[in-house]
Amino acid sequence: MQNEILMITISNMATHIPVYLVWLAGIFLAIDSRKRNPRSSLFAILAIAFMFALNLIGIFMSTLPMRLNKQGYTMLNIGMILSVANIAMSILSAGGWGLLLAAIFSERHTLSSLNSHRIDSE
Repeated sequence: MQNEILMITISNMATHIPVYLVWLAGIFLAIDSRKRNPRSSLFAILAIAFMFALNLIGIFMSTLPMRLNKQGYTMLNIGMILSVANIAMSILSAGGWGLLLAAIFSERHTLSSLNSHRIDSE
């Protein structure tokens, strides 16, 4: 049973490799733009880290029915547990998307605002 769960977990993680690579690129881009846009970069890094954590929890959740079934839970109980877990994951996912939206729409310094700041200070 443990080998089956491990194989399912590894195969689930392997199917997400393209997403992980995009998230990794996003983290590098956020770190690179940190000096120009510190708030946006922070929100982006938090959003990506949060979504990665949710992804790992989701992978764990995909093996949960097998583990619960082995412990003697009925299918009705497993269904109820998964329903509650899915509601919680949906709420947490909305929080991750909120962080990403904050990263996209948070205040940034534009070229015109930088130029007007220079003109005002002269």
